[in-house]
Amino acid sequence: MTGVTGMRVGAEFGWRALVGWIHSYGMLHSTPIDLYRLLPDGYGILFTTLGKRDQSDGETEAALARLNDTADLLARNGAEYFVLNSSPMITHGGPGSDLRLIEELCQVTGQPATTTTTSAMRALRAIGAKRIAVSSPYVDRNPKLEAFMEAEGFEIVSSYGMSEDLTRIHRIPGEVAYRLGRNAFRAAAGKADALYMAGGRLRVLDVLEELEADIKAPVIGSTQAVVWEMCNHFGTTQPIEGFGKLLREFPPNGM
Repeated sequence: MTGVTGMRVGAEFGWRALVGWIHSYGMLHSTPIDLYRLLPDGYGILFTTLGKRDQSDGETEAALARLNDTADLLARNGAEYFVLNSSPMITHGGPGSDLRLIEELCQVTGQPATTTTTSAMRALRAIGAKRIAVSSPYVDRNPKLEAFMEAEGFEIVSSYGMSEDLTRIHRIPGEVAYRLGRNAFRAAAGKADALYMAGGRLRVLDVLEELEADIKAPVIGSTQAVVWEMCNHFGTTQPIEGFGKLLREFPPNGM
């Protein structure tokens, strides 16, 4: 018997995998819904936040200062895999900062970890994409993300962004995310292998299939990519239909 979330009624929470999700912003929004739309039965997510209030350097650094204590709390509650989200925070320290954050999480918890940005880059490699069109909801942060990805060997052939306030991103409908992604891909003028849509708070999942069909190229979003990496880690790689090529074909994670 399953409940409204698709979980088995009466089963142990996280009987297949118990994941600690560290959210940068000070509140949750659609992320739990999106993750449970994608993940197989038996995954449990322990959500917590670092209390970030805006995208300023001061708020980002204060949030990162809380990371170790937050991760330790999740570990003491049984988390066996950790995810840190928010590309502006993950790229704040410059190229390679995601791997340093992952190492820090692993040392604190004794468990494997990833970040949403790391998962996205690994997903792009897994589908063989090198020339990337990038879109995000925070255009002023795009240059740092571009430099970060270029240091990892990607060629950024176009970059497009919005200037929406952080407090409103989760309210933007999927149709706006569709146009954001399509504009970024069109700006590449046929040079892009794939589209990377940074920003887990954008409603990318709602339009991902339509966007891939229309631009005739793979689309990688933050939540979709991290689900792909988690499922590869735990071996639950049955195809997931309706959310793009990455989850439909489940290429292995070559890191």
